[in-house]
Amino acid sequence: MSNVPETNKILQSRKVNALLRAYDVQKDYKANKAPGVPDTYFWKNYIFPKYRISKSLFSLYLSTNVHQELKRLGIEPEKILG
Repeated sequence: MSNVPETNKILQSRKVNALLRAYDVQKDYKANKAPGVPDTYFWKNYIFPKYRISKSLFSLYLSTNVHQELKRLGIEPEKILG
């Protein structure tokens, strides 16, 4: 028998974990990306070896507004992201 509240809790925790990973990728990108270096080169030589994510997921993570998405889920970004 399915427990709907438990399933929703699991799905929300997966979304939060994905957002936290997107935040980590964005933070690494901002800290280590040199001007003039193409994103594809940066993904291939820095992001992929560390996170093992595809180029399209990397692009999605860069375009995600993590703070806004956490607020939409009812979570204060400052509590999680510090």
